[in-house]
Amino acid sequence: MPWRLVAFIVILGLVVIFAGFNIGNSSDVSFGFQVVEDVPIFISLFFAFVVGVIVMTPFVVGRARRNRRRAEPPAEAPAAAPESPDERDVE
Repeated sequence: MPWRLVAFIVILGLVVIFAGFNIGNSSDVSFGFQVVEDVPIFISLFFAFVVGVIVMTPFVVGRARRNRRRAEPPAEAPAAAPESPDERDVE
């Protein structure tokens, strides 16, 4: 069973329930130069979450790229010559 899909549906259901309970709660949001009145609390929290995701995305993508580069083997490096005659394969 696809557990990621099940988890996503459960979390989405919880978010919808949370929105339903809090849609009646509202407050004023001030941006410093303008005040938006009667904004539902759920909408304020949703936009705060979206801003957090946007801010964190470059850090997550940068770390994934850095880890992927470390995991890749280096390009074909030239073989080192044996340092002493004893290390050579003698047939």
